[in-house]
Amino acid sequence: MVMRKHQRYFPVEDAKGTLMPYFITVANGCIDGPTVRAGNEAVLRARYEDARFFYKVGGSKGGLKGV
Repeated sequence: MVMRKHQRYFPVEDAKGTLMPYFITVANGCIDGPTVRAGNEAVLRARYEDARFFYKVGGSKGGLKGV
C-alpha cells in the first residue's frame, strides 16, 4: 500500500503473486537512470521505515496517543 498510494510505484510480483523486492516507476522526459533509481529507493525505504515505526507504536492498538 505504501508504494501504490503514497509514491505511485508499481510493486512487482512473481507468477504466484508473491511480492518481489522490485518496483517500477515512470519518469517523464530524459533522466539519469542511476540517480533517479537511487532517489526512488531512498524515498521508498524512508516510507517503509515510517510505516514500521507507526505500526510498532500504535498500529495494533488502534491509535497513536501522545505521538
